Amino acid sequence: MSYKTNKNFVVYRSSAGSGKTFTLVKEFIKLLLTAHSADYFRHILAITFTNKASAEMKERILNALREFAAENGQGEKNTHLLKQIEEETGLPEKIIKEKSRTILKAILHQYSDFSISTIDKFTHRVVRAFARDLHLPVNFEVYLDKDDILEQAVDLLIEQIGENEYITQTLTEFAISRMEEEKSWSPRISVLEFVKTILFNENNESKVETLKKADFEKFKMLNEHLKRVTENFEHFISSRAKIALSKIQEKGLNFSCYAGGESKGLPKYFTYIVEGRSENYFPTDTVCTMVSKQILYATKANKEEQEVIKEITPELIRLFNEINGHVTQNYSTYYIANSAQKHLYALSLIGYVEKYINELQSENNLLLLAHFNKLINDVVISEPVPFIYERMGEHYHHIMIDEFQDTSVLQWQNLLPLVENSLAGGYFNMLVGDAKQSIYRWRGGVSEQFTELPQIYPPDSPELILEKEATLQRNYQEKKLSSNYRSCCEIIDFNNQFFSLIAQSSEDIQSLYKEVEQTFNPKNTGGYVQINLFPQKTSLAEEDYFLKLNEILKELLVDGYSYKEIAVITSTNKEGVSVADYLTSIKINVISPDSLLVFSSLAVKWVIATLKLLSTPYDITSRVVFIKSYLDYMNMPEKLTAMALTTKKAKLPIKKFIKEITKDEIEVEEITSLSLPEQCEYIIKHFLKIENHDAYLLCFVDAVNDFSKRSGNDIPAFIDWWNDSAERISVKIPENTNAVTLLTVHKSKGLEFPVVIYFYANKRERRQKEFFWAENVLKNDITFPYLLVKGNKALEDTDLADEYKLEATQSKRDLVNEMYVAFTRPVNRLYILCNRIPESKKSSNTEGGSFSVNKFISNFLLKKELFNNEQNQYTFGKKEKFKQNDKKEKDKNKNEQIIQQELEFVQSANWQQKISISRQAPNEWNVLDYFDARTYGILIHRLLQEADSASSIQKVENAENISPEIFKKIIELALLLWEKSEIEKYLSSGYTARSEAAILSHSRLYIPDKVLQKENIVVLIDFKTGEKQEKHITQVKEYMALYKQMGYSVDKGLLVYKNETIELAS
Repeated sequence: MSYKTNKNFVVYRSSAGSGKTFTLVKEFIKLLLTAHSADYFRHILAITFTNKASAEMKERILNALREFAAENGQGEKNTHLLKQIEEETGLPEKIIKEKSRTILKAILHQYSDFSISTIDKFTHRVVRAFARDLHLPVNFEVYLDKDDILEQAVDLLIEQIGENEYITQTLTEFAISRMEEEKSWSPRISVLEFVKTILFNENNESKVETLKKADFEKFKMLNEHLKRVTENFEHFISSRAKIALSKIQEKGLNFSCYAGGESKGLPKYFTYIVEGRSENYFPTDTVCTMVSKQILYATKANKEEQEVIKEITPELIRLFNEINGHVTQNYSTYYIANSAQKHLYALSLIGYVEKYINELQSENNLLLLAHFNKLINDVVISEPVPFIYERMGEHYHHIMIDEFQDTSVLQWQNLLPLVENSLAGGYFNMLVGDAKQSIYRWRGGVSEQFTELPQIYPPDSPELILEKEATLQRNYQEKKLSSNYRSCCEIIDFNNQFFSLIAQSSEDIQSLYKEVEQTFNPKNTGGYVQINLFPQKTSLAEEDYFLKLNEILKELLVDGYSYKEIAVITSTNKEGVSVADYLTSIKINVISPDSLLVFSSLAVKWVIATLKLLSTPYDITSRVVFIKSYLDYMNMPEKLTAMALTTKKAKLPIKKFIKEITKDEIEVEEITSLSLPEQCEYIIKHFLKIENHDAYLLCFVDAVNDFSKRSGNDIPAFIDWWNDSAERISVKIPENTNAVTLLTVHKSKGLEFPVVIYFYANKRERRQKEFFWAENVLKNDITFPYLLVKGNKALEDTDLADEYKLEATQSKRDLVNEMYVAFTRPVNRLYILCNRIPESKKSSNTEGGSFSVNKFISNFLLKKELFNNEQNQYTFGKKEKFKQNDKKEKDKNKNEQIIQQELEFVQSANWQQKISISRQAPNEWNVLDYFDARTYGILIHRLLQEADSASSIQKVENAENISPEIFKKIIELALLLWEKSEIEKYLSSGYTARSEAAILSHSRLYIPDKVLQKENIVVLIDFKTGEKQEKHITQVKEYMALYKQMGYSVDKGLLVYKNETIELAS
């Protein structure tokens, strides 16, 4: 047992650049060094949220251990780390060095047990390990693209039009309601947009599950009920308004004779009611004042007119009070019923869509990654000790979670049993997070889970989850990381002032930013901030922003920066594409942290245009796009007008048309007879005349192959998929390429750059919650406890007002958090480019009204009394030249040249010229023998690796749908091998079993089938289903030698065949 404390649920509240990863690494290594065994890392689970963060944490731990273990000392950062560990553990440096050597060796030899992974990978591991318990096929394939499978499901739904009466009627009604809202009437687009919003949002799952139980008749009855609610409400108020207008008209006076005149008086209010203008159902303050004073005539009305109006005033006031009272009492129910009707049709189809999704997963042996958390959560919330964690809880003593503010509710609920189990054993656990960097609410991240700790959020969580709160509170300890080690002091000081002023002027932000100010080293100077203001309506269609960007880049090069030290951050991908196009046009290389978008390649665009042309040869649009793509690829855009699509060209046969444009002949019949991947290869080689594929084309061809394997060779289907997916397909590139890094604010999180240019910083707050769930609107209706309502300002007058206002507050926080992330990425320089705010919108108070990044910036300048209408640039700090480490720079430049040479091209060969397919294969192959030799081995190995007793093998279900005869043979052979290995004899004498315990040695993985261990003694077992071979003995001997090197006492090695067991002595 290692590292026990009294308060062992430690929560680190961090800020940008405050050493969060350093702290995680330090605590992880402390656990390793204070443990009694070198392989204690097997009992630590560290959860991150990106692959990059996971890789970085592993690398830093291994580097630190390597440097600690080295005889010649360690780097500067690790010297500081070593000193902190010495102070906090009380271990002398000599002991730390000795332990570091043995720990490092153990990690490298058992690398698969080094459990630092993303939360998605951990969840996948859990689901995979307990697939049978969760009633899943053991060999399921993880599918990441939920949009793709959703589109396929919606397509299956659309195919039912005309076949399924309910689906046909529902989609028709839904299309009509969308047209009334002036949105796309297309059933496919409409349903897809709606279902994307609702189905994969974990906050909606419990509501959707309830609604899925309702059938067609119940939805129909609900629709009729909602219709009656709205009609009754409208009839009540409009009938009284009509009577009032009739009284007014009888007197023959113009509306201008009444107080408030033609546009603001009581008669106009009655008119709005009759016209059904629901936004005016609540009377204005002006009308209410007139009624309360019982003076309804205008001051300009003559005495006769005043007397006429006085005569009908009591009746008008009575009718007004009846209308106003009814609106006040019933508007909420009316509005919710009216809004819910518009989305009821699509909501009723959710069950169908999910049914098709499940069918697609089952048919293709897929499981969406998006479903993993729900699968586990269903078990977690229903069992006090979830069976899927019984073994895992014993295995992991310590849980460490990074970026906790981005954790979703389901993710935290799923991890809680492990944390509770660990705390119950007295073990150290830690979470690290920064609520100010919570920018993934749209992906399920809930910052309140972090800010409310140790309480569990939301407070209405399932009872079994809330029961764990007492354990968290009892063990809770809070620590703060408030110093910034990343940025120069001038940048930190600017951010301290900027965000402190926002917090002071906005109550909505204060709770997150009340302690925003960071401490810093005053000697770390050289920081510089520059704010550039553009005319208020400047758009990206104008060149002002791009000219300024070019000016800044030139200035940075003069000051010693290279392109790879510069990041341009945008709020949206669309803005990023504009920047990429501009920089590319002026010959500046651009990269993103992950990729270059494949669709930006002119060669790829031409291939797509050619596929479209071959698919729809006489479509005018296809021919125009083909001409433009050809000219762009050939760098001849000036010829576009000269080669315009004439009527004559539009009617040419496809082969002649292509020759007319490109001067080349291609065999159209030959191409169209090929598969989709072969068509693309043909176009690339014989049409584009490209023998050596660049990285873009290689990535494109990979995408084509993946689509073909998954969905077939239908070109229109591929083009539809490409149009939807192209922006997600990209070329992976080395990080140290000398190019400007271009990324969105969301992609920049966790990164740092010497220079950051926040480009077009004008983003407005955007409410992410498009729909709201209204609860118990229909009293005592168990079938429909929830109704779905579109979010807009009208909700402020309903029972959903608090929820709507909360969304407004959260949207404002989202915007401020995005600014915080962008402003805290730079080390040396921050440039902000944004529009001015119109005079009417400038305010020293940021409360009220809509919010935008440039409004916050303008208000900051106003409050600091710096703003000047004639001034376009504001600076903080002082520019200093950038100094590179000469040796490091030479090494990087050398690497860049090597990488450039490696990625310049890849030769593509025609497989048809190298491989000849024999048509006699069925006569030559023994399919059953192939199944016996290959699949027997795989399935039996899997059975034996997962088994913990003979009875567990006997209980295995035929999840692979293998024929009963073959499945029976597999079970019999697995039982025979299990019996021959005598594993249960070892288990009954105190040994524990581990399956596939990987050992990393000299960059090679060694994985014995079973490792039986009792204290320091091990028995190694390998199962073989084929014939005996000498290499099998060599393999087991290698396992034995490796375990001896790791310090274990190897009792024996067992090589188990179906006919004999070979025992290898130590």
